[in-house]
Amino acid sequence: MQKRLGQLSFADDLIAGASNFLSEADARVDWEPIEKELTGIYASSTGRPSYPLLLLFKTLLLQQWYGLSDPGMEEALADRISFRRFVGLSLSDAVPDHSTIHRFRSKLGDRYGALLSALNRQFESRGFVVKEGTMLDASFVQSSSGKKSVDPEAGVYGRHKAESVSGYKMHASVDRGSRLVRRVAITPANVSDTVVADELVMGDEEAVYADKAYDKRARRAALEARGIFCGIMHRPNPGRPLSAEQTAFNKEIAKKRAQVEHTFGILKLHYRLRRTRYIGLARAAVQIVLACMAMNIKRVLKLVKAKASPGGALA
Repeated sequence: MQKRLGQLSFADDLIAGASNFLSEADARVDWEPIEKELTGIYASSTGRPSYPLLLLFKTLLLQQWYGLSDPGMEEALADRISFRRFVGLSLSDAVPDHSTIHRFRSKLGDRYGALLSALNRQFESRGFVVKEGTMLDASFVQSSSGKKSVDPEAGVYGRHKAESVSGYKMHASVDRGSRLVRRVAITPANVSDTVVADELVMGDEEAVYADKAYDKRARRAALEARGIFCGIMHRPNPGRPLSAEQTAFNKEIAKKRAQVEHTFGILKLHYRLRRTRYIGLARAAVQIVLACMAMNIKRVLKLVKAKASPGGALA
């Protein structure tokens, strides 16, 4: 059961304001498929009415774009008209408090993959996903404490001691050209990059690019069998150095997959994914995928502007 929020009043119309990032994002995204994926989170027909699910989901996106905690988000919604308009609150509506925001996030569970897919399908239908190649890579995200004793679901990264650095890995497939994140898998940091790699291959791309950590004979054969160019860098074996041809191939692939580092850099710098806000794999996964969705929306707005500008190539 969901609350019925008040209709926009004459006062709301008077302060509509100029076009800004949030109004552009709201207009560019078709929210209906996303709302369908949220159906059933609060399924009970009795009890206290909840806020509309899409309103709460948009609130989580605002947190990603503006780096707000749950209490900070509650305060910002009460104070900022552009935020209220984006989520669908009139001036007279009460805002969800920080505990409501927290509970909704925890209710997302394993829906995050379907939510990302629902968003990306519409971007794909509009031609924003290039599909000339998928770049596979993984990046470490430190847990909120960094200590495995505090977050036992996190994994120790590299050769660090258990009480030194622990966290999670975000494994991602990124569309080469548009740099949109198409699929994400979250694991403890001690899981090898190659374990979930095959799950990240979309199947509709022309090529797959990855560094030598993903080099497996079976993977190369599977990609070729599907008609997908295998752009995985060759890994030297003990006593068997790379040939001159393999070395040249690696140098060429390194250039083609370089864009993926830029994507991870944006997620860490602008979406604060150097470390998680929350304890546990499930909560970390929701945070990471929400960041990817928020970044994809912002990226599409840039792609739209690049197409509209004369000779508008986008770096």
